[in-house]
Amino acid sequence: MATAAKAVLERHYPNPQHPNEMHPDDMPDVYGSICKGVCLEPFYRDGACLVFSKSEQIEPGDFVGVLLHPAIVEADGLPRRVKRLVSAGWHGITFPFKPHPQDEVEPVVILEQFNPPRIFRIRASHILAMHKVIGEAEDMGNGQARFRPVKKEGR
Repeated sequence: MATAAKAVLERHYPNPQHPNEMHPDDMPDVYGSICKGVCLEPFYRDGACLVFSKSEQIEPGDFVGVLLHPAIVEADGLPRRVKRLVSAGWHGITFPFKPHPQDEVEPVVILEQFNPPRIFRIRASHILAMHKVIGEAEDMGNGQARFRPVKKEGR
């Protein structure tokens, strides 16, 4: 594949490294995704089906799904992460964020996980989209699911 054509493919989802990933523009306003790992326990367990909203306003303390720009995701890395938003300094930023060529600094988004405790600082330009976790879909065992919204107190 020509280098220019490969570079264009790597800037979008799906791409050869992540053929099953959707571009955020193609995702519905409300969608579900399976949580992998224990980094958010005790709030969300491995295998939980989290429900996201593309349009809900995001505030510090909210759990968010972050879709990283394909150009920064390692070939074996995960393009999507779910973490809790810590920073409030990103308000007013829309994703994907494109810094102005004359800007001397770039905003960062600060996220956290619990197991093990860790803080992540991600450049705004590395984020393709950020969507709010609005609840979980609970398997009813009969082919149906029930939506359980995020609790305001105690999450």
